[in-house]
Amino acid sequence: MKIPSNFEINKYDLQVRLVNENDASFILNLRSENKARFLSAVAHDAELQKQWIHQYKIREQAGLDYYFIYYKNGIPLGLNRIYNIKEDSFVGGSFIFTSGCDFEIPILATLIEDYVGFEILGKSARFGNIHKDNKKAIKFNKLYGADFIYEDENEIFLITTKNMYCKIKEKLERVFNVS
Repeated sequence: MKIPSNFEINKYDLQVRLVNENDASFILNLRSENKARFLSAVAHDAELQKQWIHQYKIREQAGLDYYFIYYKNGIPLGLNRIYNIKEDSFVGGSFIFTSGCDFEIPILATLIEDYVGFEILGKSARFGNIHKDNKKAIKFNKLYGADFIYEDENEIFLITTKNMYCKIKEKLERVFNVS
C-alpha cells in the first residue's frame, strides 16, 4: 500500500498532508529553533530545502518515505516523517512542533502517525530512536507505551506495536475527547 501524492486527512481537529516545496520556509524556520537540536542539522537555505523536498517526493512516490505537515485552523504547527518502510514495519521520526502550540497537538500527531503506519499502510511495528538528552521525548514514549529495546552512547531505540497503539489510542481519545 502506498499513500497517494494528494494525501490529506482531518483527524483529531488537525489537518495533515504531505509536505511540498512551498513548505520549505516553514520547515527551515521550525528546524532552526532550539528544539531542533535533536534532529539532523540543516543548512538555512530555502533553495537547498526545496531541492531536499524534491528528492523526498521521489522517495515518497516509491512508497519509501512520507513527510507530513500538521495544521490547525490553517496554521502550520509541525512536522514528522514515516520512513525506512519495510514489509511489516516503519520508522517514525523527525518530530518537531512550533513553540507554544497546545501540548496535546504532538500527542495527537503521534496517534495520526501511527494511524497512517498501522491502519493505512498496514504495518505491525513502528521503530524509533531518541537522543538521550531529549528527556521530554523519552518520557512521552514511556507514557505512550513504547518498549525501549536497546541503547548506544547517544540514543535510545524503541518499538511500538500495533497492539500497543490500539490500547493507547483508546485511552488518549477518551482523555482528549476526540475520535
